[in-house]
Amino acid sequence: MTAVPYLGDGLDLSLFDVTALAASQVAAATVPVSIAHTGAAPNVPGLTVTGSDATTESGYLGQDGADQFGAALTSQYLVDKGKPGKPALFGGAARISRKGAAAAPKANPNFVMRTVTIAGNDTNGRPNTGALVAMINVDDLARYAAASEMFQGTAKFSVPDGNYLALAVYTDTDANGVVTAEHDVFDTQLSISTDQTVQLDAKQATSKLAFSTPKPALNSGGSFWVERGDANGRVEYVQLGFLPGTPVWVSPQLKPVTVGTLSTHWPAASSGSTQP
Repeated sequence: MTAVPYLGDGLDLSLFDVTALAASQVAAATVPVSIAHTGAAPNVPGLTVTGSDATTESGYLGQDGADQFGAALTSQYLVDKGKPGKPALFGGAARISRKGAAAAPKANPNFVMRTVTIAGNDTNGRPNTGALVAMINVDDLARYAAASEMFQGTAKFSVPDGNYLALAVYTDTDANGVVTAEHDVFDTQLSISTDQTVQLDAKQATSKLAFSTPKPALNSGGSFWVERGDANGRVEYVQLGFLPGTPVWVSPQLKPVTVGTLSTHWPAASSGSTQP
């Protein structure tokens, strides 16, 4: 969840290419990473550095390092939340990518683009600032995928005609910025053929995630996964993680999708276990 505002900017999408990551591991449960920067090399939490030059650092994230990296990313997200623009990650990382991944080419669309406005209110009915918002084309995942943040109740996207997954992730926080609840709102098949406003309010998330175990267990964390396949059979995985004890509500989807596929699951880890 906290990675979404930085996707395609500070965080390269290659970090989430599971197949390529598995093939390029330097050891079991490691993620090979390259850090592009300007000026002094940033201090990236959890990174084991194996090489560097004037503009690039390389290394890897092990299991413990990945946990440190995720915690630091959450801390930066809480600082940046609701602010226009984004500073460089960790004080100077211009691009964090999978080692060896090519930079994504800039898109130059040769087709009509539509302005889609995602409008949203928080659980108190007020226009929201800071919710994570994303749109993904489900006719062809390569055609369009982007994320943004809501500001004063809206987030805007410029997209080609087609069918989309749209989502908004709202978080409630206490006075210290700690997340106390999450509300995940989806439109799993949104058809776009003209400029359009779509209302995704936090109150639409009315189904609370819950499960039971055959024996007493202490939940140490989990995540809600949405797997949305496009018409070509490729799948986009949207992972929304949360801390233990954090209540999570999602919006029910009452109609099956007619383009591609849709599935969800909720892995959770028990205390003392590294497996879901």
